[in-house]
Amino acid sequence: MEVILIIVLIVVAILWQSSRTKSQRNRPNTSRIQPAQSNNKPVETAQKKVHPNDMRVPENQLRVIRENEFGPRKPINPEAFKKVYRPVERYLQQNQPGFRMFAEVGMGGFIQTTQKGMSYRQRQFLYAAYGSKRIDFLVIDPLGRPALAIEYQGTGHAMRDDTVERDQVKRAILFAAGIRHIEVHQMTEPAELIADVTTQIEGHKSKSKQST
Repeated sequence: MEVILIIVLIVVAILWQSSRTKSQRNRPNTSRIQPAQSNNKPVETAQKKVHPNDMRVPENQLRVIRENEFGPRKPINPEAFKKVYRPVERYLQQNQPGFRMFAEVGMGGFIQTTQKGMSYRQRQFLYAAYGSKRIDFLVIDPLGRPALAIEYQGTGHAMRDDTVERDQVKRAILFAAGIRHIEVHQMTEPAELIADVTTQIEGHKSKSKQST
């Protein structure tokens, strides 16, 4: 019996030693593993380099504003103010209560696409075609709806090489949006201007009544 017991103990010892050896082989070598970074240390992230002249970046916008001098200027061209704004504004106050006129209005502020099923990216693509362009004067009705866009083709109008093309884009988007539009020239008489404005505003009022 003692001999059998000894043999059993020897077999058990051999099996235990074999199991331990396999376990050590399968254990990862911790000496080759880099220690985990401590949460207390700041993690450096790669930041996109920004060109100092990129005015799309607010930081650059603030920098150039702080480094330079600025002052107010008249928002309306003096010639356009005299030939268009003053007589039309007087006419609206006396004959069209509730109608008001604004100057230098961005077209993206009063025109939008009404096509359904478009993604945000598609809408931004269309907006880029007209959104940054401006109308000299915009007349709104008592409900705040665009009633009439007025462009003044004065002495300084054709200063840009692409003036003709830009005017074509403005006419096209105003027509597509269903907004009435007149163009005033340097030689336009005040009576002719007021007559055109009256016709367009009355047409807007008549159309608005039909749609309500």
